Formats: sequence, C-alpha cells, structure tokens
Amino acid sequence: MEPVSFAFGAVSFLEVCIRLGKALYKRCQAYQHADRELQEANLCIQGHWIKIEHQLSALRDVWPALGNDLQVHQNLVLQVLQSRLQTAVSRLDSLIDPQRLSGFDRAIARVADPARLRYAARAKTALVAIIDDLERWQRAFDPSWFFLARISVPLIDEELTRERADQNQKIIVDHVPLKEYMDVTQTTKDVRSLVRVLSTVGPDHFGLLSALGVIKTTEKETLTGFNIIFAVPPHLSQSQPRSLRSVLTAGNEYNLDERFKLAISLACSLVYLHSSSIIHKNISPENIILFPTPGRLGVPFLVGFERFRPSEGRTYMTGDAKWERNLYRHPRRQGLHPEEEYSMQHDIYSLGVCLLEVGLWTSFVQYTGSRPLLGSGLPIGEFLCVQDGRRSAVQIKQALLEMAESRLPVLMGKIYANVVVSCLTCLDWDGSFGNKAELEDEDGILVGVRYIEKILYEIEKIVV
Repeated sequence: MEPVSFAFGAVSFLEVCIRLGKALYKRCQAYQHADRELQEANLCIQGHWIKIEHQLSALRDVWPALGNDLQVHQNLVLQVLQSRLQTAVSRLDSLIDPQRLSGFDRAIARVADPARLRYAARAKTALVAIIDDLERWQRAFDPSWFFLARISVPLIDEELTRERADQNQKIIVDHVPLKEYMDVTQTTKDVRSLVRVLSTVGPDHFGLLSALGVIKTTEKETLTGFNIIFAVPPHLSQSQPRSLRSVLTAGNEYNLDERFKLAISLACSLVYLHSSSIIHKNISPENIILFPTPGRLGVPFLVGFERFRPSEGRTYMTGDAKWERNLYRHPRRQGLHPEEEYSMQHDIYSLGVCLLEVGLWTSFVQYTGSRPLLGSGLPIGEFLCVQDGRRSAVQIKQALLEMAESRLPVLMGKIYANVVVSCLTCLDWDGSFGNKAELEDEDGILVGVRYIEKILYEIEKIVV
C-alpha cells in the first residue's frame, strides 16, 4: 500500500473505532436503571471506553510523527480494537433494539420476574464478555501508550532566545540550578533531554505542561543554571496559577469528584515521567500548580524539576536538613547524606504523602512569611525534636501511615486509602504490593513504573 493511502486507511480505522465506541457507550446507558450487577458491569464498560477514547485522541494527534513501523503496528492494533468494539455493539444489539434504547429500562421493568431473570443472566454474560475483550485490548495497548505519548511532534528548538519568544504566550519558568558538585556537560545534556521529552507532552492528558525550550542562566559569564520555559495552555491563560500548597492552605472546600480527578492526574503525570526514564525527586504541594475556578480545582501540573535526573543518570547522594522537604522524602532519602540512591519508588512515596494531604484536605505545612510551620493536622511535632534523624524519619513515616489507615477510609473510601498506603509502603518488603523481588527486572533493578501503573489502575476504579 502506498504510504499516503496507508496513513489515510489507518486514521480511518481510528475514526471508526471512536464512532463504534460512542455507539457502545450510548447502548450502555440503557442499563443505567437495571439491576445492580448489570449497572456495575455497565459502568465498567463506560469507564474503559472513556480511557480508550482519550488514548485514541492522543494517538490521532501524534500519528503524523510516527515512523512507518509504528504506523503499521498501530494500524493492526486499531483493527483489533475495531473488531472488538463491533462485536460489543452487536452483542448489545442482540439484547436491545437500537430503535428503542430510550424506553428499554422501563420495558424490562414490565417483564415478568422469571423472564426478567433469564434476560438479566444473558445480559450479564454479554457485558462481562465485553469487559473482558476491552481489558485484554487495553493490556496489549497500554505498554505502547506512554511510549506513543512521547513521540516528538517537534517542532521546536532545544533552546530559545528571549527575542524569539512569543510575546502573547503566557509561560511558567522553572529554574534548574547548577550546583558546584554537578558535572556541567552531563547536566546540560540531561536538561536538554528533559525538555525534549516535555516538549511533546499533551497537557490535557498527563498533568504536565509542554516545554517550549530552555535558556541558560549565567552570572559573570559563569553558567549558573537553566530556565525551562513551559507554555500555559491557551484556555487557562486568563486564570491565575496557584500551588497546591496555596490551595490547601486557603481551606476552600471542593467536592470528592474534584479531589479524585486531582489524584488521578498526579498519578498520570508520574507514569509519564517514569515511562520516560525521568525521576522527579522533588514532588510536593509546592511543585504542583493548579488553575482553579470557583468550585473547580482544575488540572494539576507537576513542575519543580530542579532536582530531577534520568533514571540511569548520575546521582550525587546529596540532601538537606529542611524538615518541610524531608516530610515528602522516604526515611532513607532524608538528611544531608541520604542512605540510598534516589529511585522511582522514592517519587512514589512522595506522591503518597501528597495524596494523603489531598484526601484529608489539609496542609501539612503552613508558612508565616517564608518560615515553615507544622500544619495543625500533622501530629509529628515530638518526632521533629528527636536527635536521631533516622529514628525521627521512621516515626514520621509511621505517623503518616497511621493517618492514612485510620482517617482516609471514612473520608475518601477504602480504594483511595489503600492507594495511599501502597505509595507509603512501596519500598517495604511487606508492603501491600507484596514481595519487591516480584517487581524487579532481570538485572534486579526495581521497576518503579510497575508500581505506579498498579496505583493508577486502582485509583481509576473510583467512581463518584
């Protein structure tokens, strides 16, 4: 097949999949007043489709930038999806007259009990088969999903000059300082690689701002760091960005749906970074920005890359003694001389502390000017006075874990509480994910992506 006609055919498959998926979603709505088991199966199918639709939309955006081999592969993937969606629609059409969808639930209610039970059994079998088909397709597609999301649709320089910047583009500047102990050449290369990855991100999908480029900062002709330039999405340009810390401190209430969306988006942003072999190393509410509107938190964006490094890059084993930063670090990564090299799991621990704050909807740190103070909802004051830093860190972690186990189930539900506990125990041998050896690759290296994907899978089960 000629390249042009092949590309056209593949994109057509994509559009057909979207059309079939929407038809499936519409048919599922006929079960919104059905028996509880059918409702649950229906919600599961709708949830799968919502995720698939987002993935297909992102795939459509990057399609022109895919190489020929990837296009061929994704074309086959789309053909499988089209077949499964068509089968799903046909299964439901055998149960429901498409012309009578609007009154279907009322019609079923008038059927005699034995017939209704027989129908419910058939319907459940059909819905479970659809769920199984969609889950199997997603398991096959998901490993390539985050890779596809990183494909360069390029189209920017690695470096920008201030003169070339668009004066009408609202931006956020994230400074990466160059410390005395850092290798200049390697750090420059790492920053450029980070910007290259972030330049292709879709803000609507991953909770990360798109990088426009990077500018070197100098003082007396000496390189002192880098300013990463992030573009604020046009639809948010009229809103004032605020850190999650600021939002938590303000004390405004937001419904559970908004807070669950916030948690899911943060998990997605970490999946993207880790699947790109980037460790953030600095996750905290200060480095999560939002563009809130009345009653809406909006999409969170993870920034604050001043301490990042590639997963296989050099680690300098440095830290600091600031308690407000150590609060978000695993006990073995605290203090001036941490015990362990920073890994993806340490990011996941930090995420867990942030999700605990979101669940409790309280700020663990309050500021009087620039001075950090303990938040009223954080009972760790006595532990901060302990001279043994290692012992203090372990006690603080245990206090956070007890808060998650005792308070979150009532406030946010059991699934959310389990997710936070999983994050906080992801480096424990007896953590909720089981033996860490099961999550090691062939070289014995802990694979953080597997943890975070498990966390994301669990948290996306939550339905408000």
